[in-house]
Amino acid sequence: MTRRVLGAILVVGLLAGCAGAAPDLTDAAAARLQQDVLEVTRAAAADDLPAARTALDALTAQVAADRSAGTVSAARQAQIEAAIAGVLADVTALEQAAQAQAAAAAEAAAASAKAQAEAAAAANAKDRRSERGKDKKNGG
Repeated sequence: MTRRVLGAILVVGLLAGCAGAAPDLTDAAAARLQQDVLEVTRAAAADDLPAARTALDALTAQVAADRSAGTVSAARQAQIEAAIAGVLADVTALEQAAQAQAAAAAEAAAASAKAQAEAAAAANAKDRRSERGKDKKNGG
């Protein structure tokens, strides 16, 4: 899944869950949550997964605070937290894919470096053998 898809999920999933003033969500709570969702979206758009995770944590905390304050109903909190969990799963999957890609790149670089070192060693050994052969021909 690409980071653009993640951004789309954030916009569609979370904003749709938070937008508007519903009886189970006050206007003030909706505005706060929309700001937090915007932070998640910005981080995802910038391919900054750690910042996206941090913004999701902040959004989760804000939802809990709004629930405690009575500005978000339990039902709306559950909807928002379900959307957050889905996005968090996407962030985790993207982080794991990035780690796997980095590990594969490091492994490929190590294999390439090893092959170059072996080729250089073989070339040096061949040069040494060639020099010994010249020495023997020259009576050395």
